[in-house]
Amino acid sequence: MHEYDENEVESNHGPGVRANSGGKPVIVGEYGITAGEGCDLDYAARAALIAEKAEVYTDTAGGYAGALAWAWQPGTGGCDISNLDQDDASQEVLRTFG
Repeated sequence: MHEYDENEVESNHGPGVRANSGGKPVIVGEYGITAGEGCDLDYAARAALIAEKAEVYTDTAGGYAGALAWAWQPGTGGCDISNLDQDDASQEVLRTFG
């Protein structure tokens, strides 16, 4: 499953995907959260939401088997998803989660 519901902790598509998975664990192939200076979310808020999403998407008892935070590539700054290289708070969550 690819998740584009950045303002939800679990995608609204998640329950249906899990229900139709035939008992196989669901992997969230990517999820991203827009953040940056002057955006709706700053880096600290994005890091907190990344942690919440990672908690849900690694819950094997809940039917998930993992997730990939999207756009680990140099960004251009501004309010975008592809600026994780500039976001120490989210990097720390991703390094230490689990």
